[in-house]
Amino acid sequence: MSARKQLSVEGGHELRLEFTVHDPSKTAVVGLEFMRLWMRREYAQCEDSKACLNSLNGTSTEDKELRQSNVAQFHCLNGSSTSHVCDKWRACLDGQDNSHIPRLLRLLKAAGVTATASVARSDVALIADSNNPSAESCVNPPNQDPESWDCDCHDRMLEHCEKLRAQTNYVGSTDHCLRSQLCEDPLLCDAWKQQMCGSEHVLPQLPSTSQLLMTRAERSRSIQQESETEHVESSFTNKRCV
Repeated sequence: MSARKQLSVEGGHELRLEFTVHDPSKTAVVGLEFMRLWMRREYAQCEDSKACLNSLNGTSTEDKELRQSNVAQFHCLNGSSTSHVCDKWRACLDGQDNSHIPRLLRLLKAAGVTATASVARSDVALIADSNNPSAESCVNPPNQDPESWDCDCHDRMLEHCEKLRAQTNYVGSTDHCLRSQLCEDPLLCDAWKQQMCGSEHVLPQLPSTSQLLMTRAERSRSIQQESETEHVESSFTNKRCV
């Protein structure tokens, strides 16, 4: 059997292969002979170069630990780690545009990863709970790859924050805005939301296009009325009674 899946929506995706044995009394075997994945060239270049993942391709235990542990990456990025692997990764990140270290730290903080631990612990039990089918497909932010979010999501999330500040009365910090966007994502695990999200993480809704057009029209009319009022007042001021 062969299959090809083409995705129409950009962003992070998870490929899951399931093999079910219908008759436990019989021996069942499945094998995957060949798999090939395609991604946008810009995304691949960002992952390898800007996020400097190619600098963590070594085979040492330290290389693997730093690549696979978000807590270890947080230690490295906030300057509390002095390993040579961390120094190599930071040097590569600093050699880019000096923005990726704060970007990665913002995303790790938004996901709930700290210098001491990740809040993934309760979700591990939740995902393993076969009585909770929703846990099988939910996304747990602390276990996700911050470099992929940096290359794929960070700019869109910041753009949404800027739109909120420009079009609503939202005045929250960037850290608050990023965490709140994660809290509102329906694909994220409920156990993570219960730990990391509260009523303060509810973002205002962006106005619709029609609402924006009405607001602009009202502003235009207001400016025009003010201009006409000033013109009338100026006309009366310049007149003199004889």
